[in-house]
Amino acid sequence: MIIKYDILLEVDVAHGYYTGTCAADFTIEPAAATAELLSRLGLVFRRTQCGFKVFVPVIPQTDPVQLVSPLGAASLKFSFHMILHNSYFASISAIANYKPSDQLFYFSNLNEDIEVNRRFLGDHTDGTRVGNPLHSIKTNILNYTFSNPVNAATFNLEDIFGKSYTLETPSFSFPNPAEETSSYQHNLEAVAGIKSGRYVITDDQAGSLPFYYDPALPNKNVFGVIEIFTNTNDFTNPPNNLVPATYRFIENDALTGQGSYTIGFEAAQMKWMYVCRKNPANSGNGLTVNNLTIEGPVVFSKSGGDDIEERRIISDDTITAGNQQTSVILLHEGVKISDLPNPKMGTALKMENNEIFYEMYIYV
Repeated sequence: MIIKYDILLEVDVAHGYYTGTCAADFTIEPAAATAELLSRLGLVFRRTQCGFKVFVPVIPQTDPVQLVSPLGAASLKFSFHMILHNSYFASISAIANYKPSDQLFYFSNLNEDIEVNRRFLGDHTDGTRVGNPLHSIKTNILNYTFSNPVNAATFNLEDIFGKSYTLETPSFSFPNPAEETSSYQHNLEAVAGIKSGRYVITDDQAGSLPFYYDPALPNKNVFGVIEIFTNTNDFTNPPNNLVPATYRFIENDALTGQGSYTIGFEAAQMKWMYVCRKNPANSGNGLTVNNLTIEGPVVFSKSGGDDIEERRIISDDTITAGNQQTSVILLHEGVKISDLPNPKMGTALKMENNEIFYEMYIYV
């Protein structure tokens, strides 16, 4: 029998900041358990410039394309880690604030979001392409924090499919009514049936903590976790395949051609501030900061400065960050004197009045 390899599934990363190219900000690698699963099933993982592909042996000239070794009806989960190596990624991306050492983002093929024939992975719980960050639990100890100190509490632990798990200590109560605590530790290793994955723990005080649990998570800058399911029948009760029909990459041991996914990020939108200062060496050039104005894709207005040594000019509205030059010009008494630089990766960010903006200095 002649055997060839075809693409079982693939993921690429796109970002609105980059024009004409994909986002090469990450290295994506399979989780340890997934690497073992891929090897056992005879699947081949290959990194690409902006993502990865998983190849599977198939029988040539079959339509639909049949697998040489069927994966079976069992529900399989393939997990991958997004290792971030661009330290400026957060400043160019429209994502929620997060703590890189303690939190990560979650993406799966359970969220249907198709645009221009692209199947976007996303956070199905938040219903968005990029959801809120989850706490990353890399040990067997979960430290749960209450909004306010409590004397007693009852906890509930569930996975993303609503299945409940019994905690070693599902509730506690101090005999002394005056004794309170602001946190409580749970031993996740003692939870029967728990595996690496996404969970949420709640209390009867209206508190909750969504988290991703994986003691084998590498000691790297894991920005996000990708979970791709063949189906979810074995994970739900009663059995229910929550993978959208348009996202199912394998049916009846044949490829559907629907396993090409994208993780998409929007570019950050911020105001641009230009701090215009007088260069003493140019005192005789006739340029005065009080007569400087700026024109660009949005209106720019004066926001501060003494108009003698310095004038601060900021955009009235936000501008989308990008790797392509946006035309912004500096004028003196209405006459153009130069083009102005755009923010780049690493351009200083400043906060004033609860507003973050790019800050750039120019001298005349």
